[in-house]
Amino acid sequence: MTIDSLNLLKTAKDVPTFDAVPWDSPVAWHPAGSGASVDLAAVREIVRRYRRHGFCIVQLQPGTADEQSLSSLAEALRLGNPFVPPLYRLNGNTPSAVSRISAGLNASTQDATHPSFGRSSGQRLHTDGTLQDIGQIRTTLLLCQSVGRTGGDTRLFNATAAYAELLTADLPAALALATPGSLVRRATVNGSDDFNAGPAFAVVDGQLVTRYSLTDTDRWEVPSGISADDLWRAVAYLERCAEDSAVYREFRLEPAQVLVLANARLSHGRTAYTDDPQQPRCMFRTLHEREPATEPIPCP
Repeated sequence: MTIDSLNLLKTAKDVPTFDAVPWDSPVAWHPAGSGASVDLAAVREIVRRYRRHGFCIVQLQPGTADEQSLSSLAEALRLGNPFVPPLYRLNGNTPSAVSRISAGLNASTQDATHPSFGRSSGQRLHTDGTLQDIGQIRTTLLLCQSVGRTGGDTRLFNATAAYAELLTADLPAALALATPGSLVRRATVNGSDDFNAGPAFAVVDGQLVTRYSLTDTDRWEVPSGISADDLWRAVAYLERCAEDSAVYREFRLEPAQVLVLANARLSHGRTAYTDDPQQPRCMFRTLHEREPATEPIPCP
């Protein structure tokens, strides 16, 4: 398969790194009461940071870190209804559109064995929705309700920025990662055996997007017509980039903070954590096929 290298190079121009990110200045969010208008200034700033940096940290008011606040924020950002991965609906399951991520609180639920939702171990870098087409899940919302006793820091890797550098430094290696079949994801939860053998990077709707993931259910494969040396050189390059503060950071989301993440641009993960038995670490997550917007999405 021939990859459009010119299109990749064009979309990779000026992909922003993590330089100049306002890490310590979250956007304050005051949920609108009944009949009140949305804080448009806050919406515009969230959208601006999302587009510029690939994410935005939003600070909710104390005592409002719950599923309803997450849904209200998603509505204000014009994200549409949450996307629920099809594998969660298998075997007659009716999952909530809002996922709870908590080893302590999920211990006696069907999510107890989920590698993310029910365990306190660390998570390697990944993107959400890798069983879907690349670029389909554009946005992840992650709300922190309570933190662990230790650990549980969020990992962010600006995979598209690192890949943009690879395109200029080693084009054959970069093209290997843009070839369908180079990154294979296989499901392991809810009895699903689905898999997706797609590219790790692509251009979708004129934007450079990624599904760069390194979890135990993801693996690299050498597609037909691609040099193994090119692929493994690219893989090694991106792994080295994840040690560079310009494209990789670790930080702790505090209670009542929301990470509004460009899931199709950045990979994320977490460090392992230990719980306070009296107040287990708890996060809420939703996935969305849209990006934040300040205006209503036009009907097709």
